[in-house]
Amino acid sequence: MPEKDTPAKKKATKKVTAKKKSAASGFSLDDALAVASTRTEEDSQNNADLEAKEAARKALEEAEAKKEKQSFGAASLADILGFDPGASTPETKKRDEKDVPADLKKFYDLLIGLRDHVKHGLNAHAEETLKRSSKDDAGDLSGYSQHMADAGTDTFDRDFALSMVSSEQDALQEIEAAIDRIFDGTYGICEMTGKRIRDERLMAVPFTRYSIKTQEQIEKNTFRVRNQGGGVFADASSEDSLNYGSDDDDN
Repeated sequence: MPEKDTPAKKKATKKVTAKKKSAASGFSLDDALAVASTRTEEDSQNNADLEAKEAARKALEEAEAKKEKQSFGAASLADILGFDPGASTPETKKRDEKDVPADLKKFYDLLIGLRDHVKHGLNAHAEETLKRSSKDDAGDLSGYSQHMADAGTDTFDRDFALSMVSSEQDALQEIEAAIDRIFDGTYGICEMTGKRIRDERLMAVPFTRYSIKTQEQIEKNTFRVRNQGGGVFADASSEDSLNYGSDDDDN
């Protein structure tokens, strides 16, 4: 006679059946929870990666926009010329007008006035060069006549303006050097002969380093060397060579 299924036996049978089904499927409830947790972490990491990439992309776009804006911005005078014409010249020596010798005061005043004049001209030429360069960068040729709009002519004019600025900068340096010589006691002395330069020449060229005769000999020798194609070791034995003798009375 077969045994009857009691409630306890049925319950045990269901547990065994559930375990068999779970084993057959390969996943338990704990496994399912672990998988869900892993997916949540992966989703969070992916979101963080996306946010980081988006932030990097925005930063790159902002940097490119800033760079482009700077590239098309107006250049400064210092950018074009390689120096700032408005900057004050560094003074390595103390300068006090009260220390200027009385006999050199007129030359000092002349040099100061000349320095201010050259600085004004330097700024004017630099600003003109800047304006012309800015127009060219923007493609604006409306300010030029037909022949001035030609690229070759325009390039020549700009180069000429820059050469003028360069020459004025050299002149400014010579003026500053002459002012220094007033304070160190060597102003008005020919640097080649060591003789006093005449006041007439100093009034005409207050920043000169040489007497008239010495200057003429320097220019003559320079011209001769250039024509002969000589270098720094050119023959100086000819009658055209420099001769700084004691008879340099025409100073």
